[in-house]
Amino acid sequence: TDFDGNAVDSGIFADYTLTMINFWEPWCGPCVAEMPDLQKLQDDYADKGFLLIGVYSTEDGAAQVLESTGVSYPILRYTEDFAYFQTGYVPTTVFVNSGGEMVGSVQIGARSYDEWAAIVEELL
Repeated sequence: TDFDGNAVDSGIFADYTLTMINFWEPWCGPCVAEMPDLQKLQDDYADKGFLLIGVYSTEDGAAQVLESTGVSYPILRYTEDFAYFQTGYVPTTVFVNSGGEMVGSVQIGARSYDEWAAIVEELL
């Protein structure tokens, strides 16, 4: 489900060439610090077939983080469906194609806008 409780399935990937799935938690400083750059990335690449999705599991503090960072890209609650992509670390980021199949390599840790943009450019 998304942050507002709406059901979401793998069809969310279908309309996008590349989807970036960023696993974060409200208590993770590097996760929160990179969210404004991730929003800019979503804004800058949206018209190129790119979607960014944030995924979290800790409810405590999540609403405050989303409000303070101004994030408007889709935010989903973690379920076991995401276990395939997880490394046990946050932030962890993976990229999938329109069929939900992983492309590129798993990225562990936060990155700057320019570092993320270079990866997105390569994968698009």
